[in-house]
Amino acid sequence: MTLKYVNAAKPKSSSTNQRREKFSKALGEQLLLLEKVGPNNAVKGSWTWFDNGSYFINPVYGRKPLQLAKSKNAIQCADLDGCRSAINQLLEMTQRGDLDQCLSDAASSIRSGFRKPPA
Repeated sequence: MTLKYVNAAKPKSSSTNQRREKFSKALGEQLLLLEKVGPNNAVKGSWTWFDNGSYFINPVYGRKPLQLAKSKNAIQCADLDGCRSAINQLLEMTQRGDLDQCLSDAASSIRSGFRKPPA
């Protein structure tokens, strides 16, 4: 077999794809943390907590909670299986691009904190 030499450059990843990948990775980590979450124990780094008989998931990008709907930043679930299902649904939505605007808004909010004050 002969090698075919070409002049090619690696395609640059867009910021949208980078945000999707980062959030998808975080969702995968949250699925792993669900194994340790329960009504009597909170897990550091988990987005999930138990209160008044329900579980809640508060997805974040960086340290900013995502606004999933107008003035809504959490998902209520009846049990841990519901939490797994909700996180898997968030993962699918992320891969389809349904959360691009939420992720972009959170990223902009984070970046605004790094701006230098005018001299």
